[in-house]
Amino acid sequence: MKQIILCLMTLFVISGCSGDTDKWIPIKFNEQRFSIEMLSADIEIPAIRKEGKAKFLKSDSAFELGYLINFDFDPLDVSKLPKKYLHEKKITVDGKTWTLLPTTAVSVLAEMTFYLKDRDGFTVDKLTSKPFSILSGSNSQIEKHTLQDTLGRSIGAETVRRTEVIEVDLIILKCQTCSR
Repeated sequence: MKQIILCLMTLFVISGCSGDTDKWIPIKFNEQRFSIEMLSADIEIPAIRKEGKAKFLKSDSAFELGYLINFDFDPLDVSKLPKKYLHEKKITVDGKTWTLLPTTAVSVLAEMTFYLKDRDGFTVDKLTSKPFSILSGSNSQIEKHTLQDTLGRSIGAETVRRTEVIEVDLIILKCQTCSR
């Protein structure tokens, strides 16, 4: 009898039958953060609203975390831009001359840190996304982005079983438009 119970428990943990792994878990977003490099940015980054969900995807012997996140990036307030961004600028790359148009939107490089938490609020795992770019709105229009991906790292069945809450930090790493 002990062997049967032990075998069933082992099968339960190995197979990942630790609840409904196919359900979406709403993401709770923490306050947006900025890298140290952003302290020297000369463009004010507009507000970014976020909402999303995540779920565990079964792979060969473990799981991956997949996510679907929608970003609403407010338009850039061009009245607050330094003058150097308000005019065309000629640049030469590999012997060819190009004209950069006046800035109407800002592009940022960002990443997300995912905190997988148990029912008591303890972090059972921490994962980071690949860096990605998002573009602000322009001309009084909000820019909408949808990002769907996986984090590309195996997560064990025990972590999946214990995870009840997923919190995410959006970290703005770099202003790609700044200092053009």
